[in-house]
Amino acid sequence: MLFDVMPEMCADCPFGSLKAQKHMRKSLRPGRFTEICQSIWQGGYFPCHKTTTFDDDDEVAPSPKERQCRGALDFVERATANRERRG
Repeated sequence: MLFDVMPEMCADCPFGSLKAQKHMRKSLRPGRFTEICQSIWQGGYFPCHKTTTFDDDDEVAPSPKERQCRGALDFVERATANRERRG
């Protein structure tokens, strides 16, 4: 199943560098942001937190309204460009 991508990074996306974005990143449990980065670098899917829904057991429940995180995709693009520059 392919999901649409958020048109822009959310104001509190953990991949951004604004104060609210840094706060979101720091609010994750220790090591979680690194796990997310490693997963998406290896091709994993990361949904935008504003479009994610949960079931009664607090597990992620895929939804047709779910969208890919713009910040995560931007992260992969930046990391790829940096890697290519280093050669």
